[in-house]
Amino acid sequence: MQVALTRWVRASTHTQAGLSRRVRLLTILFLATMVFGFAGQRASADEAKTCSAACRCSVARTRQQCSAESSNFFVRSFLGGPDAADAAKHCEQVCARLRSGVFGVDERTRWQPKCKVVLHATRQSYLKAVEHGGSQTVGSSTVSLSGGRVTQRRIDLLAANPEQGLAALPHELVHVLFADAFPTTPPPKWAEEGLALLMDPADKRARHGRDLDAAFRSRSTLPLTRLLIDADYPAASQRAEFYAQSLSLVDFLTQLDSPKQFLRFVKLSTEQGHNRALSAVYGMDTRELDRRWRQQTSGIQLVSADSR
Repeated sequence: MQVALTRWVRASTHTQAGLSRRVRLLTILFLATMVFGFAGQRASADEAKTCSAACRCSVARTRQQCSAESSNFFVRSFLGGPDAADAAKHCEQVCARLRSGVFGVDERTRWQPKCKVVLHATRQSYLKAVEHGGSQTVGSSTVSLSGGRVTQRRIDLLAANPEQGLAALPHELVHVLFADAFPTTPPPKWAEEGLALLMDPADKRARHGRDLDAAFRSRSTLPLTRLLIDADYPAASQRAEFYAQSLSLVDFLTQLDSPKQFLRFVKLSTEQGHNRALSAVYGMDTRELDRRWRQQTSGIQLVSADSR
């Protein structure tokens, strides 16, 4: 399973409620369509989160086409890889729509420093850039902060497979945008990873869905209170459950309300704790969230992990 690598460096029934959820799902579907160029047959509500980061990039045939600069990005590619100017344009489009549609930020905002995007022709080149931890990844983001100010933004993408294109870009941009939203206090890992995973292609999200099904069957899901409280990643033996639950929980919460409200919940969580944030944003406590999430996700009533 391929996951994304993110590095942070910091210094000092048909009820009205059902109709409302359906409207929100259609809104998310519209957003996914606008951001990721999703095309084809009409998607159902369950496919509303489908993302396709298709970049219609021409091929870089000269060294001049291997580097390009835009308002927020500096892109470096390779001969035979994506044209850097096309890739930069795609980065701007995805970033603008994530800013306005998810993070509630003016899409005209300009990054300083700009985000450097490096497209790699080989895994060897990619691993040399991202160092340890990147052997199972195709995308990595690095954000450095000092005194609440971002001093470096960088995204590395393995672009050796033309069929894959820049599929990991939306995921990595979510990580970079989280640094803008949380410049002094890091957000909970489950929230950041869950939202980033929600932007991944359908096949990757389906793999996490299978991991979640397996966790339900084996009763190895992480207790929700632990997931909400832990500031860092769990042990390696529980990473599959962590990623699967994080994705599923963020999916659930962004169906209850908009992605912007989810970001508000995460902010309040870092300031007042997740219990107060849940009550203020979603009108429920942790036990109720756990019950509703498990019931909707599994389709049956399950015993809460918190009560085991």
